[in-house]
Amino acid sequence: MNKGEHFESQVEALCSKAYLSDFVVRSPFYQKQDGQKKEAADVLLLMNDAVLMMQLKTRDLPSSNCMTDIEAGRLRKTIYKGIAQTKTCFSEIRNRTLIDLKNSRGITLPFHYDEVKSHIGIVLIHSYNDTDQDYVNHRIYHPRLHMEYGYPVHVFRFSDFVKITDELSTLPDLIDYLKMREAAFSKTLIPSPTPELDLLGLYATQHPRLEELVTSDTSFVIEQGLWTKFQSMEDIIKKRDVLRKMTSAYDHIIEKVHEGIGFSLNAETGISVEAGVDTCDPKEYAAIARELSSLRQLNRHLFIRKMIEKMKLADTQPEAFFALNLEDRNGAILFFSSSVDRITRRERMATVTQLQVAGRDLSWVVGISTEQFTTDTRSFDFAMVIDMPKGMRSELKAYWQQLAVKSSRSNADEWDIVRESLI
Repeated sequence: MNKGEHFESQVEALCSKAYLSDFVVRSPFYQKQDGQKKEAADVLLLMNDAVLMMQLKTRDLPSSNCMTDIEAGRLRKTIYKGIAQTKTCFSEIRNRTLIDLKNSRGITLPFHYDEVKSHIGIVLIHSYNDTDQDYVNHRIYHPRLHMEYGYPVHVFRFSDFVKITDELSTLPDLIDYLKMREAAFSKTLIPSPTPELDLLGLYATQHPRLEELVTSDTSFVIEQGLWTKFQSMEDIIKKRDVLRKMTSAYDHIIEKVHEGIGFSLNAETGISVEAGVDTCDPKEYAAIARELSSLRQLNRHLFIRKMIEKMKLADTQPEAFFALNLEDRNGAILFFSSSVDRITRRERMATVTQLQVAGRDLSWVVGISTEQFTTDTRSFDFAMVIDMPKGMRSELKAYWQQLAVKSSRSNADEWDIVRESLI
């Protein structure tokens, strides 16, 4: 067995399950000046303005609880090789030389170089004879975080990273954890030997407190065994499992986006391309999936809960919808449910999506439509409105202002709910 290739396959499968195949790129290449192709990373994870550059290393650890200086040196050398290799990927992103970025679905993704603001390196160490006790003793022999290249490189044992991806099941949540971890270690706020999973346990159980500590540069010590204690907190685990279930339902919607590649909403409804409504050629697929994936776990839970409410409402009236406003990016995600036929539903969803952009002065809106709650079949359609021409925007905004639109907000303050029907 080729351990390196086997490890890459493991990580690709892990990340595809946790963060969806749409955003996982295995063995991306860059092109040198002489035309030669070289591997830029083992795995890339893409998320809006962030790119996670992963290097994977295998190294058998000694079965004893004591590591010799020679063995420690070999482990450090392996880790620093992985750290140095992230620099290659970072440089090629800066040089704009990445090519053929195919995700784990086999779809070539566009790479928006100008939008990348955050580069995060990850080195995973996998030992086929590793045990928890071994790793506690070996942890002091390698860095947890490397900052010399101008971006963070996080070093994890693979078995710890598996638990991290299980606990943090969206890329935005993973990135948030990495940022807090970076602050904790780069500012030496916690002792280096702190077990990774205890830090994860603190993040999962006392997130606001952890954020307060790292923001105020306050040193702290984590209760030993917190991760194990967290696993026995029934109320917290029950709430977590509900969030996971809702997140899984939301992920199912994102996974439906790629099925629309090649389908043109414009051709079927007569909506002009100039209106800015496109669905699911590969570029639009990537844009739609990217915006849908920007929600963190809690917001996905709220979205699905509200989605079900509107689907049930569409059982008793022609249509129902809501819009989740994403103020930080001047956009929104709109959900539309109706009992009408699918073609009419697509057309209505596209119209409401356009009105959202124009009426609320947004840069973009992603629309999702499906049948009412009680139905024998289930289908999803998607649209994205971007870059609407000024003339059309003004015309639609005037129409929007004629409508009796009512707004309200939930206690969570994430929602901008508009009237369920335009009629």
